[in-house]
Amino acid sequence: MSSLPQIYEELFDSELLRTLDNIFNAIIGKRARYKSIDSNEGRKILSFWAKMKSSIEKRDFFTEGSKNSGKTIVRIKSTFEKDLIDHVIPTIKHESLYHYTTFESFWKILENGTIKLSSILGLNDKSELNFTDLSTIKQNYHPTRMNKFSRTFIFSLSKLEDNLNQWRLYGDDGQGVCLFFKPKNIFSIARDPNLQLREIFYGDDVVKIFRRIKAAVEKVENAIFLTDFNENRHFFKKNDYEYEEEVRFLLFDNKEEYKIHWDINRFDILNPFVYIPLEDFPLQIMYASFGPKMKEREQNLANAEHFIRQSNLSKFPLGVSTIDSYR
Repeated sequence: MSSLPQIYEELFDSELLRTLDNIFNAIIGKRARYKSIDSNEGRKILSFWAKMKSSIEKRDFFTEGSKNSGKTIVRIKSTFEKDLIDHVIPTIKHESLYHYTTFESFWKILENGTIKLSSILGLNDKSELNFTDLSTIKQNYHPTRMNKFSRTFIFSLSKLEDNLNQWRLYGDDGQGVCLFFKPKNIFSIARDPNLQLREIFYGDDVVKIFRRIKAAVEKVENAIFLTDFNENRHFFKKNDYEYEEEVRFLLFDNKEEYKIHWDINRFDILNPFVYIPLEDFPLQIMYASFGPKMKEREQNLANAEHFIRQSNLSKFPLGVSTIDSYR
């Protein structure tokens, strides 16, 4: 016997639709606040929500699958789940993106001709991993979770250029380098299931949608809710970090194609990482700016320019930060 009629009744009884109305409006307001949405995109999100709400009212929103431990697996129809994510955290299109790092790390990029992507196992804020967790595995160090995370690699960027706070937090307190990137081919990134380039959504508005649906489903006897939302969990962070305007590039090495290296990162965490050759990396270095407090800046700038001229790297100009009030 199908569990879906009971689930739909539970959705209506819990006033979920009215709650979701409020959440979708909050999402639009939040994205508008950090300038990642225009009025046309806002209308598209509301249009999508109207379609989603209509499908719930028509009882055409879920699918039932096979049994898991005696319970029927219930999922949101895949088109709705995918479209929800794409509306809330869209793939970056024609953005200028900035990566702040140490001078030593910049030199390693030049010397090796590679970009280093660290596993998300090395994230210093463990609460981030649980912030949007909807999985049935709750132990942080469960082998299944560890294996998945050890093959998910991250490269963090920001939409903020020559930004004082970014220099302080990630640019070695102004002594490092800011790299300016642009996507080489945004369509190839969007088509590749193993790559994602998305802006961060700050706050728990989106996960509330899935948690409320999950709660409604699992109130019904012998029903279990499964979702692919966890594949996108790393694009959601707490409101506290909204000022960073972060964008993340994620590589999912599900086929274990990359050689794993290990090091101890700056948070004193033993962490796996991979090297990606610059020619294979989907983002192109367009420019590099040396920090406002870099020691021997003029000498280092001249030496780095000389190295780039003599190397086989794709050429890009170097410059210096325009901030002159850094303390």
